[in-house]
Amino acid sequence: MEGPSGLRKLIFIAYSFPPVATGAAPRCLALARCMPEGGWTMIPVVASNPAGLPVDDSTMLLMPEDVLGARIFVRDPLAGRTGRHPQAGARDSRRPDFLKPLRSLIRLYALIPDKEILWARRAGRAAAEAAARHGADMIMSFGPPHSCHLAALSAGRRTGLPVVAHFGDLWLYDSTNEWQYVSRFGLKMQRRMEERLARRASGIFTTSASSSAYFSRTYGRACPPLFHLHNGYDPAIARPADPPSGAPGERFLLTYTGFFMGNQTPERFLHGLRMYLDSSPSSRIHFQLVGCLREAHADLPRMLGLENRMTITGQVPRSEALEHQRTADALLILLPPFPGSDVKNPSKLSEYLLARRPILGVGCRGELTGMIDMLEAGYTAEHEPAAIAGALARMERDWASGHLRFVKDMEKVASLFDMRRGCRELGHYLDSLARPSDSIGP
Repeated sequence: MEGPSGLRKLIFIAYSFPPVATGAAPRCLALARCMPEGGWTMIPVVASNPAGLPVDDSTMLLMPEDVLGARIFVRDPLAGRTGRHPQAGARDSRRPDFLKPLRSLIRLYALIPDKEILWARRAGRAAAEAAARHGADMIMSFGPPHSCHLAALSAGRRTGLPVVAHFGDLWLYDSTNEWQYVSRFGLKMQRRMEERLARRASGIFTTSASSSAYFSRTYGRACPPLFHLHNGYDPAIARPADPPSGAPGERFLLTYTGFFMGNQTPERFLHGLRMYLDSSPSSRIHFQLVGCLREAHADLPRMLGLENRMTITGQVPRSEALEHQRTADALLILLPPFPGSDVKNPSKLSEYLLARRPILGVGCRGELTGMIDMLEAGYTAEHEPAAIAGALARMERDWASGHLRFVKDMEKVASLFDMRRGCRELGHYLDSLARPSDSIGP
């Protein structure tokens, strides 16, 4: 069924939707703005109190008014007013936590696939009601959390509408998932859930060709039609920066913008930085983290003697983070040293490319490193500290001589990351899955 201005309607189930400021935010924002290029508009079903996630209200200023007005809020029963699960809240460390074993058992054997599962059950009902009320054509889930996909399947059963599972990060094959804390029972159940999703969904939508290949390889003929679209940018609000001047300043500023979630950690990079500084004490490199360190890593700068070589800004609005990218000498992307990193296309890659600063991509060989090499956009290194130290040495040498490598072919960047171009193709894909008879009336 067509919506305003002839657009078809998509129910979009997402827990981490703006103003949540994790890596999912740029993806959701770009889709909300650019999907009309393909003839679709979204009706988001989102959490009214997302648990324990950073928030940036400034992102809402860029959200289309029709999408904002269509939002359907669903409360997470496990999240308090502050948007944190009770078990994640502050406690008096002097008092014993008698309920910790019980909470651990619940997390391991009941909250599967993730702690948002109770929210997802409510979201599935809300999505089905919204689809009937608005005369929607399709239901799309955005994960992680992957309980969103279960909510979409539930809504699809209730309405008879096709369901497309959109993976910002993969499920079982994801390097950021903390599988070390998942029970054998939980892992077995999640394998069954992913297989059920692959067999029942009308389509699977990913952020990279390698991610789509995972589903094709894993589920063969049972896999539904696949489509991938890189994490990109809306050219209406994001423009390429001027190229760097090439003249070195007083220090070589290497900047990372973002958060460390799940298995993501700066530890190996900081050890590599320390190794490089030990071998080159006259180095002028300075590392800037535009974001925060998790509590588990808070002491790393002091332990490694990097306090004078490192600045941590804390969380800043998205616009300020983008400005930090454009004023840096080089930019850093880190991926976890685990299986699944090879298929990742981080949302910050397109932002870094638009900043037109040299990129250091630290990760196993795959989508990220291949893209940096193909676009001649910078430097890559494996996760070992020695490899990182070697890459830093090459970068500082090139910086000092005014020959740092950065992306120059911006038309090639646009062909890959312009979301308005990509969403035209996405619209064709969704049209192929949503037959006119699939719509349900208001």
